[in-house]
Amino acid sequence: MGLCGLISSMPGFKVLFESARPDEFLSKIDKYAPKINVCIYDIFLNHKMNGLDVMNEINEKYPQLKSLIITRSNSEFHKQQAIRMGASAFLLKAEPYQVVRDTLQHIKDFGFIKDLANLNIDLEDIDLELNEEEIEIIKYFCTDLIYPAIAQKLKLTIKSLDHKRQVLYKKLNITNRSTLVFFALQSGIVNVEDKNLYLQHV
Repeated sequence: MGLCGLISSMPGFKVLFESARPDEFLSKIDKYAPKINVCIYDIFLNHKMNGLDVMNEINEKYPQLKSLIITRSNSEFHKQQAIRMGASAFLLKAEPYQVVRDTLQHIKDFGFIKDLANLNIDLEDIDLELNEEEIEIIKYFCTDLIYPAIAQKLKLTIKSLDHKRQVLYKKLNITNRSTLVFFALQSGIVNVEDKNLYLQHV
């Protein structure tokens, strides 16, 4: 039984579509995004674009979607890279049914990896002298609000918010919203029990 068949056999899960072509997958995401809980990616797709590229592009456009990597690669580098780019979990294709089911259920319910230590963000290498505005921006980015709504809450233009986001990402040495949430959790800016965390939002 293939992966789609395996997942379709799990109670509470339904495969909406599959595609080995990145362009086709991205197009279908645009169509089905409101109905999707979890996107599943393989690292190896083709020589032009790998699964991490696709995931990163989708995470930037639809930050509310959770991501699971299922691949044959047992590389620790690939694992760390995937999680830093926003994957909620990383599994091998050889994992048993129970592991895949439990992982999918955990991502669906909570949205983030069980062991946040896997992210390995070294807080000692990050300038934690954040001002009040930066902390407020981080807290809003840890909700499921989209850019225009966050800008409105902060009384900023979208262009100004985007500039502040880029400055913040550079300061924290991160590249995406998912990793910002992990940083906020590890540093104590937000609490893992906060029901408003966008990675927990279902």
